[in-house]
Amino acid sequence: MENLVILNPVAFGNIFKLSYYFDDNLTLTFLGWGYWVIVGLLIAAIVASYVVPGKTKKLPYLQRELVLRAMRLAALVGWVSVIWLFFRFEGIRYFSWRLWPAILIIYTLVQIGLMIKFAKVDFPKQRASKITGQEKEKYLRRYLGK
Repeated sequence: MENLVILNPVAFGNIFKLSYYFDDNLTLTFLGWGYWVIVGLLIAAIVASYVVPGKTKKLPYLQRELVLRAMRLAALVGWVSVIWLFFRFEGIRYFSWRLWPAILIIYTLVQIGLMIKFAKVDFPKQRASKITGQEKEKYLRRYLGK
C-alpha cells in the first residue's frame, strides 16, 4: 500500500484507475470553499430527510411513497458522507479511502433505479391487481353460502 501512485484528483480519467480509490493523499480534499458547500448540502439533505416526510400526508400514494424512499436515501447518503468527510479530514487510514463514496454512489444509483421500477412497473401492477368491490362481493357470497 505504500507504493500507491499519487494521482491528480482533478483529472477525470483517474476514476478508471484502481489506485485512485485507495489513496491517502488528503491535500486536495479540503481546499477552498467548495468543501463547506458540500458539507452544507449534506446537512441540508439530512435535515430535509426528517422534515419532508411529515409534509407528505396529503399526497397521493405513489408520490408519497417515492418521496419517502428518496428521503430515506437522502438521510443515508447525508450521514454516511458526513462521516466519511470526518474520516477524510482526520486522515484515518482505510476509512478515508475514496472507495466508500464510490460504493455509496453505486448504491444510490441502484436505489434510484428501484424507485423508477416501482413507479413504472410495480405500482401499476399493484393497482391493476386490486379486486374491485363487485368481485369481492361475489367471492364473499360464495364463501358465506349466500
